[in-house]
Amino acid sequence: MTKDGISKLLVKIDAQRRVSKILFYGKHIGEEYIVTTRNGFCGIELKYDTDTGNEIQRTYLGKDGKPTNTILCYSIIKREYDEYNRPVKTIYLDTDGVTLCKHFNGNCGFISEYDNNGNEIYQLLEDKLRYSQHFRIISDEGRR
Repeated sequence: MTKDGISKLLVKIDAQRRVSKILFYGKHIGEEYIVTTRNGFCGIELKYDTDTGNEIQRTYLGKDGKPTNTILCYSIIKREYDEYNRPVKTIYLDTDGVTLCKHFNGNCGFISEYDNNGNEIYQLLEDKLRYSQHFRIISDEGRR
């Protein structure tokens, strides 16, 4: 049993043999129950790009099986990838799947750029005003 009281995982596998859903269960005096983790969720639902297999959405679930906000301040993470399967955009969303949410570190997502060797060289941090002026240069080498 984990510190969160999880003694059993219910894992659903999709047709491509990828994990599509995980639910957390505990047990007390022979009774199974859904466990809410310290991070505020009871399960995770995962969606993948059908062509590449890249994870494009991760949704944190509440006891009702619907999206719930975590202690990290968001419910859904959506990702986009480039032609080399590198993550180029990540956004954090509320339970409605539309409204941007601030991650605990203050941004609502980020856009990444890579050099010719595949190293991440640049990130544009997004805020609630939608893709605002927060920049962080990781390396000037190979910058476009």
